[in-house]
Amino acid sequence: MIYLEALTKEGECDRCSQISHQVHQNHRYLVKDLPISGQAVYLKVNRRQFKCKNCGKPFSEELDWVKKRRIYSTRLAR
Repeated sequence: MIYLEALTKEGECDRCSQISHQVHQNHRYLVKDLPISGQAVYLKVNRRQFKCKNCGKPFSEELDWVKKRRIYSTRLAR
């Protein structure tokens, strides 16, 4: 199990592209990744949900290495 945490403190709204610093909720996900030395690897990821001050809607931060609603990394999928 590997724990991951984002280095940035903000997210970009997918509706209006406004930058938000206001975390609305934290969602923890378990994502399966490529094995290391034959051992299964799971990544524990905190995918934060922000609230946009411009449009007022909540949005989840995008992770380019795992698609929405997936429990495995894109490189494992390949």
